[in-house]
Amino acid sequence: MNHLQNKSHFLNVSLFLSIFFYSLFGLLFSIYSVNFFRIPQTVALIGFIIVSIYFVKQYLQSSKKILFTVFIVCQLFIVVRINNINLESLRVILFDPLHFCSYLIPFVIFLPVRLSSLKEILRNLFLFSLIFILLHLYLIYQYPINNFTDIIVISSLAPVGIILLLARYTNKKIVFLSFLIVLTILIIGLVYGRRSVVVNASLFFLFFFNINVLGNDKIRFEFKALSVLFGILAIVYLINYFIGNVNANNFEIFNRLDEDSRSDVFEAFIKDFDFSDYLVGRGIDGAYYNPIKYWNFSNDDYREVNYRTNIESGFLYMIMKGGLIYLVTFLLILLRAMYMGFFKSKNSLLKGLAAYLLIYFFDMFVYGQPTFSIKYCLVWISISVCLSKKMLSMNEKKLLEFIKPTKHILTHKKNNF
Repeated sequence: MNHLQNKSHFLNVSLFLSIFFYSLFGLLFSIYSVNFFRIPQTVALIGFIIVSIYFVKQYLQSSKKILFTVFIVCQLFIVVRINNINLESLRVILFDPLHFCSYLIPFVIFLPVRLSSLKEILRNLFLFSLIFILLHLYLIYQYPINNFTDIIVISSLAPVGIILLLARYTNKKIVFLSFLIVLTILIIGLVYGRRSVVVNASLFFLFFFNINVLGNDKIRFEFKALSVLFGILAIVYLINYFIGNVNANNFEIFNRLDEDSRSDVFEAFIKDFDFSDYLVGRGIDGAYYNPIKYWNFSNDDYREVNYRTNIESGFLYMIMKGGLIYLVTFLLILLRAMYMGFFKSKNSLLKGLAAYLLIYFFDMFVYGQPTFSIKYCLVWISISVCLSKKMLSMNEKKLLEFIKPTKHILTHKKNNF
């Protein structure tokens, strides 16, 4: 038992640390263009690949893998269609979180997540998110925050967001601080006009309230009704306050509420794709014709590209790389896990993870690409737990006994005396 616990602990720590340091030093390199940052980023990637070998072995030994196997075959078909290998493409393979590394993430579905280590995992996620949000606030004084908001959100919102969804299973102080971080991210989204940030943060708050207040049987109905009433009144008051007292120029979100920043891109994608492209995609280096200018941080100017390898929609991105077969297979896995978590589970842990998957599904409309990030990693861990027969059959009381055994052990000792 101790051997299994130690192994699970090692894999959990190695997995999250490798993704965290890869993301952190990748962000630092994109800001400062210092080649030194590539060294720890490479070490982190090597660490993840070593851990991935264990996941692949578990996959090969698994018997229940039909749909997942179809998904992996789609990924393999995407990866082998790389255009060419040279120094520049090697740099992209190693350091672009949307490229090769992201296709290793789904194997974390075989990560042995033990209930006894859940609090530790959530605590680590909180620390990772805290570091990123502090870095974000520091950047406010040095650079235009618009350039980094999306990157930071991928790294910081998902970890603290999932802590809110699983608030019953971790320390109240961490939950409170996570609440403040999500609130900070929401304000940043409002100030700098990041609509997807505002929507995602709001959804985390919504499901947090629904699962931990409305869905908590220990809270009396009268308190729940009052909470809903005060919540509605608070929203109405804030709307009136913002309309009457806040200068809209200070909140870019008001200027972008009806802005259409996607149609031209989506139309360019649709025009450039034919039937075969929609069916099987264009591979890992797949792109579409859409001339656009990118801001170059190192040269402090713009650079123009004619073909884009990225698109601001998880659905279209997956079609671009692997076609509808790839996208539909992923959605079948995702939606099945959501259904089992919401409707077939007996505990709020799985409902919280299913809520995380639903938020990711909504995010795919405007962002939500598969990336080598903690955000995408948590998607596959959530899928794994939501599809676990053992977890589905476990009720709330029994689940809390596994996650918080200290109280029960102490009670048992007192009874012996």
